[in-house]
Amino acid sequence: MLEETSDLPEAYPAPSQIAGGGVVTIRMFLQEFTSLAELVNDNNHMFFAPKERLTSSKLLDFYHKYQAWYRKLPALISLEGKKEPEPHILVLQYV
Repeated sequence: MLEETSDLPEAYPAPSQIAGGGVVTIRMFLQEFTSLAELVNDNNHMFFAPKERLTSSKLLDFYHKYQAWYRKLPALISLEGKKEPEPHILVLQYV
């Protein structure tokens, strides 16, 4: 991942170029991680601190929200088409 500051130290490793011609930045990763964390938080409230009764339609709604999050992932941090994904991509997918 690449930090987005322009004054990177000399010892900082070169950013890895990912298929598709882009570079994964820390900001990109953290935005997607935050979106996922919000979904997980809402999901935990649904199970462990419910304000309303849990129904199959609510559970299905959360499932669709997770699927929508995954479909909206930028190609740079998606698992699709990658034989050996980088560690930060795996962390995002399997949290």
